[in-house]
Amino acid sequence: MRLPGLLATAALIACLLPGSAWAQSGADARFEALERRIQQLEERLAERDAAMAEKEQALAKLQAKVAVQEQTAADIRAEVAESGAGGWTDGLEIGGAVEVLVSHDSPYEGNSTSNNETDTVEVALAAGIGDYASAELVLEKDDEDKVEVADAFFTIDSGAGVSFSAGKMGLPFADFETNLVSDPMALEIGEAVKNALMLSFESEAGFSASAYTFNGDADYNGRDRIDKVGAQAGFGTEIGGMGVELGVGWISDIREAEGFVEGEPPETAKKIDGLAVSGGLSFGPLSFLGHYMTTRDKVDGVDWTVADLTANESSVTYETQPVLTDPILDRSLLGDPIDDDLGSVGVAEPSAWGVEMGYAFEAGGREIGVALGYQRTHEALALEMPESRVLFGLSTELVEGIGIALEYARRNDYGTGSCAGWEVDLGEDEKIGGENGDADTWSAICGTGKSGSTVSLLLSAEF
Repeated sequence: MRLPGLLATAALIACLLPGSAWAQSGADARFEALERRIQQLEERLAERDAAMAEKEQALAKLQAKVAVQEQTAADIRAEVAESGAGGWTDGLEIGGAVEVLVSHDSPYEGNSTSNNETDTVEVALAAGIGDYASAELVLEKDDEDKVEVADAFFTIDSGAGVSFSAGKMGLPFADFETNLVSDPMALEIGEAVKNALMLSFESEAGFSASAYTFNGDADYNGRDRIDKVGAQAGFGTEIGGMGVELGVGWISDIREAEGFVEGEPPETAKKIDGLAVSGGLSFGPLSFLGHYMTTRDKVDGVDWTVADLTANESSVTYETQPVLTDPILDRSLLGDPIDDDLGSVGVAEPSAWGVEMGYAFEAGGREIGVALGYQRTHEALALEMPESRVLFGLSTELVEGIGIALEYARRNDYGTGSCAGWEVDLGEDEKIGGENGDADTWSAICGTGKSGSTVSLLLSAEF
């Protein structure tokens, strides 16, 4: 009975043995396929690595080539800069201005006039000379449409705030700022442009100072030499958002100022020194300016080109020398006047001062400037100055570099009791003042006591 069971078991084992061998052989095939696939992937990765290595090598060569080219360009630039160092165009700057003035004037007496003129034509050149020097040249049109040298000087800078300048320059005596079209009357009197030697100092703290010397046009005791001097000091800073500026100037001979000189000044035994003071405050868009200048002695020897006198009812022009006058001084300084109604006359001590307020605001995408000023002179009738002047101005920029400014000025003449006298030498054959007139006598002009006005439109281009 047990034999069949054993036979069945043996038969079952015999049947199972071939199946296990088949399963084993299938697994081996899958492993081999997997290995081949892995090997293929490794080969592909190796090929990609080789390709990337070639690309990286090519990129490195390209970067090295670019570096060589950049170094070559840098070397070329350095050579060009070195070869051009010290050339006449090195650091050269060119600028200029053209101003056209359209005006309508109502004088103290007579008919009103209007005019348009090219008020300013100016070309400026400035150049650096090495590391410590510079030069500046300014050419401008004069009243006769001729070109003249307005400034021509060079400056040597120590690099420590101290500099030396020599040449034709505006002296820092009456250096007054304004937001109006017209210059302040104090500037018209006290401005001076001379051939000078000047030493200047400027600190980072806002302090500045300068001292200068020059020959000038007026001779002192008949000596033609460098004997005029001047000095200036200024300070500017900001305190809590408020800008502050102060300045003071002194010149040993005010006769050298543009307002006093017409032709060659006479030789005198005395210099007349002048003093100028200026200041300014600014609070954001609001600003205030003030200035003052005066002679510090009586002026009695200022040259005047011509005067129109009436001799025997005929208009005659004589070369004359004016004597500035003050109605309260003793007439004995000049002798008897032609007309006793002119009052007492004598030498004068001209002065001028002014204040100005400015405000800036935006309107229509433009910045608009508004300015209001008041100016006054004393004993300046012979300098053709009004006694007082009120000014109002508006200004803005039309396009970049092109500005427009409108100004209304109301001026008041000296009263009829203020006169300026001219001492005249007519010679033995000429008489003035009637049959009893002397050959050497004088004439005078007096104020009208009236008012006049001027409306000015200034178009300016700066480049």
